[in-house]
Amino acid sequence: MSEPFRNVLGSAGQPVEQWPYEALVAAIERGTLGDWVPIIRAIDQAPWGSVARQVEDYLGYAQPYGVAPLLRSTIERARTAAEDGTSGGPGRAAPMTLTASAATPTHHAAPT
Repeated sequence: MSEPFRNVLGSAGQPVEQWPYEALVAAIERGTLGDWVPIIRAIDQAPWGSVARQVEDYLGYAQPYGVAPLLRSTIERARTAAEDGTSGGPGRAAPMTLTASAATPTHHAAPT
């Protein structure tokens, strides 16, 4: 992110699990794919953990263009894998979700 966590006590260098809710929302709303990868990894590691639940809560009232389908499918895939006892591996949902989202891969790679 160009200005990580403006007006929020926290650092992008901290583990995602330590980010305040406002920092997580800022990364989702104003971040890029590189900012979302740590969030995806945290969800993959703990599908019912605090990060997954906070993202789920946020997606309950906001649908940021492009990233909402990515995060929603990451949560669903991680939970299904945990229930089945399999692991899809961190970030496995990204290629599938790029096709499912309204945005193109070029859109995700383009600077904002």
